[in-house]
Amino acid sequence: MYQFESEDQDIRYLQIPQLDPLRTVNWAIEGAPYAFNLETIPISVGPGLSLVQVYKVPFGYAVSPQGIQIPVYHLILNNGVYRAFRLAELGNKYIAALVCEFNQDEIPNVLVETPKAALFAPRPLVVTDLSNAAISRSFDSQKAKRLVKLQVTVTPEFMFVT
Repeated sequence: MYQFESEDQDIRYLQIPQLDPLRTVNWAIEGAPYAFNLETIPISVGPGLSLVQVYKVPFGYAVSPQGIQIPVYHLILNNGVYRAFRLAELGNKYIAALVCEFNQDEIPNVLVETPKAALFAPRPLVVTDLSNAAISRSFDSQKAKRLVKLQVTVTPEFMFVT
């Protein structure tokens, strides 16, 4: 078991959608005459991306005044909601973001502890809701450490092939 501890409350297991869970990697040194291919399971633990990550998901079509169908997208903040809120609070109108295009089926079932269906509701939660005193509250908190435990189980099996 591996254990990671930090005073940074954002440390976590990083689920990177673009990263294949099992992939072949050539572990040979550069210039080697033969490849040394191994199956690899990449696992990342850390403080998350340093920039805001947005999912761009097609949601349907709208018709322009000229009668042309135009795709409509939902932009879903996957990582950086608090950063975006704080930057907006400081008066920023634009922020840098990494935009990843997905369709609705590719979005994880639980994204930022929100049921998938809520992301595509007629009126989903938006960033300005974080500052709406009618539905959100601010609380004082104590400094804490965050702990991430990563357990990897390997079970070798042998079988005879005839």
